[in-house]
Amino acid sequence: MAQKAGAISARCTVYCVDQKGCSSQNSRFARKPRLRVKFLVAFGQVVREARLGAALSQEELASRAGLHRNSIGLVERGEMALALDSLDELCTALGYRPWQLLLEAERRARR
Repeated sequence: MAQKAGAISARCTVYCVDQKGCSSQNSRFARKPRLRVKFLVAFGQVVREARLGAALSQEELASRAGLHRNSIGLVERGEMALALDSLDELCTALGYRPWQLLLEAERRARR
């Protein structure tokens, strides 16, 4: 089964953005508001801190969450937005509820 551009697996569609908020994968995401990019970067920082606190490598976390190992690095750098099911799996693998990581990311993004 062929995968669509921007998809890592059948259940994890991702959109990669650079720090200016431009998507290289899909033109409908071509202009992201600055707060959205700040949020992705802040969420990545929160995920990285949670992963390090759990003493997991990116590869170990990806395996536990059922994601591709490259996805964790992209998320931590704020270059990838996760689908809701992938977000839930990632948070579960870290031992958090999704709202906990999202709330902290929102606080950081609004500073």
